[in-house]
Amino acid sequence: MTEEFEPEWSPIVCHRLDRLFTSTNAGFSRSSPTQPVVGVVGDMLWEADPIQFAERYPDSGIVESYGDQWPAPCIDYWVYIDVEARLATLSTEGWSHSNQEIALTGKGSEDADRLHEHLARILQ
Repeated sequence: MTEEFEPEWSPIVCHRLDRLFTSTNAGFSRSSPTQPVVGVVGDMLWEADPIQFAERYPDSGIVESYGDQWPAPCIDYWVYIDVEARLATLSTEGWSHSNQEIALTGKGSEDADRLHEHLARILQ
């Protein structure tokens, strides 16, 4: 039988990733969930200010990727959670990264570390 996700999983993960996104100085803020949620949410979204993001990451190719549509309303960094498969999928903009899948344990601090590690590599 598979262990359940910790009840505080989402708040633990959101808090850890909030600190990472804030530290980038690219104008990120969490859009979903807007408030702490007990249990596991299906997705989490951080949005960056497009101008700040482009200034902070000029080599990201973000401006070029939007072409005539620049500036975009925001730059999205999604974390999609599949509880049954115990996987998170990272969907990020910039640098032409493909979506990444990360195995989850159901333990908030461990999964926060795993997600942080992958996102920190992208946003270094």
